[in-house]
Amino acid sequence: MSEENTGTPGKKSKKKYFFLVPLAFLLMLGGWYALARIAPQQVATPVAVVKQTTDNIYYAVKEDDLKKAAEKLPPHVNILVTGLDSRLGSNDNHADAIHLFTIFPDNGKIEITSVPRDTKCFIDSTFPDSLSHFSNARSKLGRKGYIHTAEVFLNKGKIDYWIDMNFSTVMGFLQLIGYKDPATALQFLRHRKSFPLGDVQRSHNQAVFMRDAIVKYFNLMNGMSGDFLLTAGLGMIETNLTKDVCQGLLYKLKQHGFPGNGDAIALNMDPPVYNKFVDIGMTPDNVEETTTRLMEKTYQVGYSGKPDPVAILETRIAKAMRDSNKSFMVIQDLQAVADQHGWLQVTDLQQRDTLCGHIASLLCTAYTRSHKPEKAAALQTCIENERKLFRNRGEIFSGKVAGRDSATSIPTH
Repeated sequence: MSEENTGTPGKKSKKKYFFLVPLAFLLMLGGWYALARIAPQQVATPVAVVKQTTDNIYYAVKEDDLKKAAEKLPPHVNILVTGLDSRLGSNDNHADAIHLFTIFPDNGKIEITSVPRDTKCFIDSTFPDSLSHFSNARSKLGRKGYIHTAEVFLNKGKIDYWIDMNFSTVMGFLQLIGYKDPATALQFLRHRKSFPLGDVQRSHNQAVFMRDAIVKYFNLMNGMSGDFLLTAGLGMIETNLTKDVCQGLLYKLKQHGFPGNGDAIALNMDPPVYNKFVDIGMTPDNVEETTTRLMEKTYQVGYSGKPDPVAILETRIAKAMRDSNKSFMVIQDLQAVADQHGWLQVTDLQQRDTLCGHIASLLCTAYTRSHKPEKAAALQTCIENERKLFRNRGEIFSGKVAGRDSATSIPTH
């Protein structure tokens, strides 16, 4: 048999397509430059042109796999998203935000059911009734017991997947989508004291924010950019979701017209609330003014709620350096902040990279000496993907997707 006829045709075809991606990029960029000189008003940006081209190649290679992933999905998928009230370097796991995403891929619909953190639930017979609420269920029962409690309470079937996010990862995502001061944006999402409905209004605000972000950025999650965003994003959070499941859901939702004009996402509250919510839209442009106004109503004008992440990380790093000859101590010093991706609270990318580099160097050395090379490799891969994501966020979140504005209009409710 000749050398040309050996191997798997499908694999050779995929290699050929991926070889064409950088060539297509250069050709399209050159074509855009030439056309822009002739008719600058009629030509899309190079980001939009290249995305469209690379997406076409991506789907030529991956569409069969995406279809197979979509075909495996059940009629509806439940994903429990929990925001953990975990300060930098702390292992505290109180549930600060609880939202169940029920996705109907065949209908192109999503329901977000929000549970205020102080909602009563059963923890165990010895636990005080006054403290038996969802916030404590997560810390007292652990993830498995907490998920079971949510299944019983919500009565929406088995919870298939879970996502846990802490303050650091939330701030990282906020910075990615344009918030220059993610600590203030997080402060808004956690605020409740000045609202008549208190924690219930806060849960609603969080759901509105997530709905708007999904609608605005859904198109970015498809194609070549979506592949990279999923890889990097899944590495930033704790979850049992796989990339294949996410891609299957995204593919099927897109095939059924999601997100439309924003009406494909329904917001529910459990227990139901019959008072009228106040809709407060938060954007990168108004977050400082909006948050300050809310804080003034609670007579906390001087309260910032923003600990210095640089100081905390530097203290941890200094201790780990003193303990560097004892691997188990280095792991004890740094593993909590590494698991939290604590460096994401540092908004200056150069400073973040420096601190992250020190943490990675010390921790990876300790992992290797402790015969845990897989943990060192996983940490290094995750950090590298994060760096690429943040260094290229301007291009990825440019607002142009396949030649049109990705910021789909959302009706005000």
